[in-house]
Amino acid sequence: MKKKYIWLYAFICCCYSCEGNNDPIDNKPNQSIEVTYDKGITPPSIPVIDESDYTVYYVDTDTGDDTNDGLSEATPFKTLSKVTYMAKIPKMKVLLKSGSVFAENLVLKNLNSSVDKPFIMDIYGGTERPTISGTGDQAVLIQDDNMRFRNIRVTNKTGTRGIRIQTQIQGAGAFLNVEITGCLIEEVNWAGDIPFENVDPETIDVEKIAPDSRFSNKEFGGIIIENATTQEQGASWYENLFITNNIIRQVCRTGILIQGKWGQRDKPGNGNNEYISDDQNWYPSRNVVIQGNDFSYCGGDGLILMGSTDSYIDHNRCFHANFLGRNGQASAGLWPYSCTNIVMQYNEAAYTWLAHGSADGQGLDVDIACKNTLVQYNYVHHNKGGGILLCNIKTGDHSGTVIRNNIFYKNDGSYRGSLMTVSSNVGATDIYNNTIVLDNGTTPVIIFTDDWANAGKSHDISYRNNIFVSMTPCTGKIDLHNMEKYSFENNLFFHVGSSFIIDSSPLRYDPKINAPVSANGFSQTLRFQPTESKVFTDGILFDGMADTDFAGNPVQGINYLGAFSK
Repeated sequence: MKKKYIWLYAFICCCYSCEGNNDPIDNKPNQSIEVTYDKGITPPSIPVIDESDYTVYYVDTDTGDDTNDGLSEATPFKTLSKVTYMAKIPKMKVLLKSGSVFAENLVLKNLNSSVDKPFIMDIYGGTERPTISGTGDQAVLIQDDNMRFRNIRVTNKTGTRGIRIQTQIQGAGAFLNVEITGCLIEEVNWAGDIPFENVDPETIDVEKIAPDSRFSNKEFGGIIIENATTQEQGASWYENLFITNNIIRQVCRTGILIQGKWGQRDKPGNGNNEYISDDQNWYPSRNVVIQGNDFSYCGGDGLILMGSTDSYIDHNRCFHANFLGRNGQASAGLWPYSCTNIVMQYNEAAYTWLAHGSADGQGLDVDIACKNTLVQYNYVHHNKGGGILLCNIKTGDHSGTVIRNNIFYKNDGSYRGSLMTVSSNVGATDIYNNTIVLDNGTTPVIIFTDDWANAGKSHDISYRNNIFVSMTPCTGKIDLHNMEKYSFENNLFFHVGSSFIIDSSPLRYDPKINAPVSANGFSQTLRFQPTESKVFTDGILFDGMADTDFAGNPVQGINYLGAFSK
């Protein structure tokens, strides 16, 4: 939904000749325009269900016995094997005793559940999560839909996956209503006890933690969600998939992967779907909500969302992704691939690494064949590969991306672009009202372009109302040699050398931003609010702007620069 406002906005006669000059910039006539603002977006919530008529079974490794009936805390089962092989009944809930440690694997299938009455697994008797300490291909295997898996700790130190969900057994069609909430997924495909917190990964023998044979596969990791039905079985996809408020740490290679075997849209004939168009032979997952998760120390990528539409990457925190990276392998923090209509908002992505010859290293990524991706209200800082990557191939439709009202801080500009890298045939993209703060050397690259896929130059990309500022004077570089049909309009540049010359109407003065000493957490982001009042009058208005700024303030009729309207 959108709201419309009519505002009279005046442009003051101004002209800037050098950095730090406080004279007005330009002369633009007063004009009355209609501005349409985009309303805020709230992801759908997990539906509330009535659990009052459920049959509840209890499992306790200390006091349980599999010959018990399992129907009370006094007569619990003992093992997950009992749960795996017992007949499942409708309206069934299985509760694991707080603090119990199950040194075995769990399989959940043939659940006899429904949309209104999903199968539930949860905790009882305390707050310490029960542990499933598995081995092999996965600790927990889920092969049926309409289920909720909550508040469990899952480990698989020398195996390859923590939680694995598959559509293959159920077969073709939609795999519905799955929730993974409040779990702790740790030490998955992460052998040994090498210290790693607050350690530079260049000093670690990463092979001892995860050998190359177990690192090269992105489908190994914490929560791996597959839709690998064969062409003989037919297309399968997920609908109403909620992965929320989990802690995912020390997992390799990927924190969370949502597979897209039937959702490839990067080139004709690709994928199990043999893609023709978004209307023909494309079977994306829908209403996937990845929200409130805390990723740390993922060996490779934090999150990969593949082959999905109308889905959300929201309020996640991703620190220290690509921690076990190595030569020939590329990983980033949070990213969609081959998707449409994805919202990435309120995420904090930081400290992504580039050790041992690995590649990418950005906090965020809008990857190959993504269309209509909205990237807003994110806080992206201290990533070795830069803030955000946009990349594509020759046959992929990568267009309609909007990057607005984000804060990018101290992302490294020595490898690629501190703000962004734009690579290979990226199409129509609008980048506006972002605050980009540099403090990482005297010659950082702010924007970098290349053509990694030999797919041609990126094109039709606009930059408006952004603030580019360095905490110390530097020679900022904007490298556009692999971009065409681009525009820079009304961006503010301070302490970034002559990079402003690319702009058709640059502003050049100090926005007076006092960046925080301790950068971690959204609580620090208000420190990036400028105190120079002109920042809130020198912007331009145009259709489609967000109706609130980074801090949630209404912006209607405010001609602001950067991420904050006041």
